[in-house]
Amino acid sequence: MFDGWSSGSMHYVAVYGVFETDGNLRLQLLAVSPLDDGSQNADAHIKLFDGQAFIVGDNCSTNQSIATKIGVPLVGCASHRATTVDAVEKLIPTGVSHRKLVVLLEHVKKSQSVTKKLQCDGIDLADGRLLFDSVVAEHPCMRGHLMASAKIVHSPVFESAVVKVINGGVLSSAESTAVKRFEVPSGSGKRKTRAEDYATQILRAGPSKRAKQDGVATYSSLLKQLPPTSNACERLFSQCKLVLTPQRTSMLPANFELVMFLRANRSMWDVTTLASVGCESEL
Repeated sequence: MFDGWSSGSMHYVAVYGVFETDGNLRLQLLAVSPLDDGSQNADAHIKLFDGQAFIVGDNCSTNQSIATKIGVPLVGCASHRATTVDAVEKLIPTGVSHRKLVVLLEHVKKSQSVTKKLQCDGIDLADGRLLFDSVVAEHPCMRGHLMASAKIVHSPVFESAVVKVINGGVLSSAESTAVKRFEVPSGSGKRKTRAEDYATQILRAGPSKRAKQDGVATYSSLLKQLPPTSNACERLFSQCKLVLTPQRTSMLPANFELVMFLRANRSMWDVTTLASVGCESEL
């Protein structure tokens, strides 16, 4: 998961590691690194990544180019999709129109509740798809932005596959290929295969879903917990603004990254850790 933030002439990129431990999703800040060459194109960002199975970020063209060049699926930020409206300035009402729209406030509150829910912890891609489908059903004009195959979606097949895995659906061949890297051994390798008669072979080869359950692939639990948004980066940048105040503009990027790294990962260290580091430095 990554996103960018600019302060003055310096552009920082926050990179989070997304993984699971004991069935629980973990987000760990890895870096808040400045782009040294000043460029913010896809090639400059690719240098920060290595060995990832997927990336979570904005749906902008730069991020889509990054995902395409390194050959991994991009999970676009669902929060940004919900606010993607063309020519938004033309939709801002005048004072007279505003008073007429007050009666429609309850409808606006529904959309706002969806936007807030997408930012909550524990929301997965299936939850996001359910929320979007409900909004489209009530407001068809949003279909172009929120449907599963919208142009803004970089990896629609991958996202569709993840939703089906979470909901227990049957994957198509293209969807199975998209999540192939997340397959794990089913653990049934020691089971002896019994000889099947002719009738059983016909049933197993047929379209019956029940007859094919033994061959269903098993996927990593991380796949079911992929975050649908990159809001963790947005929250981090809000903290960055509190740290990098005008009085601290001369702070070196390395020192700033150290402060933010320790603050974001404070669950991984305590006073004892600092004491042990201090003792090692004195030796």
